[in-house]
Amino acid sequence: PNLPFIHSFSLEPLRNSQTLKTTESTCEPDLCPENRGCRAGLVLDSCGCCMECGNLEGQACDPGNRSVFYGLCGTGLRCQADPAPAGRGGGEGDEEAEVCVCEEQEPVCGSDDVTYLNMCQFREAAFSRPELRTKGRGPCKTVPVIKVPPLSQVNGTGSSLVFLCEVFAFPMALVEWRKEGRDVVLPGDDPHISVQSRGGPLKFELTSWLQIEGAEPEDSGTYRCIAHNNLGSVSASAQTTWVSLIIGETASILLGMELLSFLEIWPDLLVSQIENSELRPGSRVAVLHASLRFL
Repeated sequence: PNLPFIHSFSLEPLRNSQTLKTTESTCEPDLCPENRGCRAGLVLDSCGCCMECGNLEGQACDPGNRSVFYGLCGTGLRCQADPAPAGRGGGEGDEEAEVCVCEEQEPVCGSDDVTYLNMCQFREAAFSRPELRTKGRGPCKTVPVIKVPPLSQVNGTGSSLVFLCEVFAFPMALVEWRKEGRDVVLPGDDPHISVQSRGGPLKFELTSWLQIEGAEPEDSGTYRCIAHNNLGSVSASAQTTWVSLIIGETASILLGMELLSFLEIWPDLLVSQIENSELRPGSRVAVLHASLRFL
């Protein structure tokens, strides 16, 4: 082998050639593709020449000022680590994803009387509605809004019932439960009824649960979730009815199961009792009507 030749070989000409090629390449914005529908504004692409849509809040992103794989965050957003959700690891060696987070986390009241949780969400909405303006910092003052109302249920003896009510309001709402026909705020002094509340799942929201343990026929009726603040009140109701079923000689209690589907499985199903109903017990038609009425 010609060892002197190898020793005399240099990479410098290749480096100079690459540098020359880079300096000779020019950016021509007129040739860049057109961008439409960029709700978070425009950012530079990986070449540093053309513009592309910025990533929205919550989307994966590339840290720093250069787009490499995921892209850069849009206007008013920064790329930062997103901790692993609870129950999904987060231990040593687990990588944290980088996501776009809004820099202005204060809520905003829009001219449409809608509360936006931060300025980035407001900008997204204003992109498709240019007439939208901000009325001020902070949430819009509003009467309570029941976002998730309680659902009607069918229950059997000894079962547990849980009604959920999710409320949004500012100022924050107070939530209480009542049963029609009883002039008392639940749970009252009833040991098998309990009420629990917590904040969330989002800002300015409150979630309340009414639980009935070991339900009996007398627990059937209409339960109402009532939310109120100093601007007004709103309510939503749900019904629960008690149904006991028998199949041949074996007693079976229906616990929150859709009656119509149950009939398809057990064609010889008979009704033993249907409380709080004018329908005649022992009739398959009664089961069908009960399913339509109470579910």
